[in-house]
Amino acid sequence: MRLYNRGFISITLLFGAFISAMACFVSFTEYLGYLGISTQAIGIILSFDALASLVFQLLLAPYVSHGNARRWLVLGVLCYATALVLMAQAGTVWQFSLLRLVQGCGLVFVQAPLIVMLIQFIPEGRSGEAFGVFTLIRLLPYTVIPVIIDLGVQQPGQFTTVLYLAAAVSLLPVLAVFLPKGRIPAAVAHQATGLRSVVDSFRSRPVLCLQLSTLLLFCGYSSIFYYIRAYGASVDLKNPAIFFSAASAAMVLIRVLLLRAFDRYDKVTMSMIGMAAAMVSYALIPQFHQECLFLGLAVVLGAGWGVAMPLQGAVLFDISAPEKRALNQNIFLAMVMAGFFVGPLFGGVLISTLGYGVFFYAMAVLTLVSVLLMQQARTPSPVHPEV
Repeated sequence: MRLYNRGFISITLLFGAFISAMACFVSFTEYLGYLGISTQAIGIILSFDALASLVFQLLLAPYVSHGNARRWLVLGVLCYATALVLMAQAGTVWQFSLLRLVQGCGLVFVQAPLIVMLIQFIPEGRSGEAFGVFTLIRLLPYTVIPVIIDLGVQQPGQFTTVLYLAAAVSLLPVLAVFLPKGRIPAAVAHQATGLRSVVDSFRSRPVLCLQLSTLLLFCGYSSIFYYIRAYGASVDLKNPAIFFSAASAAMVLIRVLLLRAFDRYDKVTMSMIGMAAAMVSYALIPQFHQECLFLGLAVVLGAGWGVAMPLQGAVLFDISAPEKRALNQNIFLAMVMAGFFVGPLFGGVLISTLGYGVFFYAMAVLTLVSVLLMQQARTPSPVHPEV
């Protein structure tokens, strides 16, 4: 089976469309402020989506299979689109909080079954390029949509139009229901579900180490995402916001350049090199206060992230038994979400008590542990030059 088959291309693009609807929330904070909601209440509203996504991803992952994925997908797009439509009419903290909870559930109900459906269309030996493309498509909307929103939304009150458009776009993944199921091995078609399947999965030491490595890597990534602008302002950098833009551009570029290499070289080694680049960058950030050096670190850091992150998913695909691949990838996504929950929380405590220097060094240490855990997931990477 070729990598760029109808199923892989369709699901990847539909997932990208769904991520575009999520990226529209870049102006959500300003809209809530426009409605007169306090900063503290805005923080509570924003947290409901992330918390719901984390909890439901962990709960749902063991129960989504090839047999029921399409039903979950339909439920998910309906939940998500309905939440966005009602959000355009909401006006109180409890209304927004409840709708963000529904939105988070919808996200998981869409994301988990799409992953299950995607796995069957990835051929053996092409996992590196597959996850490189998939993560690239997930990243692009967050670099493009905010620019479009900034150009199109002149007043915060216009965000209701954005919500209606995003709701319409979020319905597109339901088209995946009409894709052929493809050839599913009997062991995969009758995969075990339930919490016991998660326990069985974690009995594999390489799988467990890789999942923990992912958690720690995304703790660092999410912490930088939330705190780098405040740090830049604290050391009087002129435009600290450009740090993450430069890092994101490097993430995109490195994946485009190395897509084919992801399957030609040892995936674990390449991922560890990417994490090592991130680790060194974290440790050097407190030392570099000049604008050009600061941006140079952003590029190195983004390149490290751009290599490490997709290859973690690819290695997980390679070391998982066929009947465990979909489950393990959904647990992988739960680890990513957990990183976005734990990282900023841990980082905020460090910054408020010990300062930014200790914070960046702590992120470097966490990434070092992530590298050591990744080493335990080592598996040979076959060479498959054919496209």
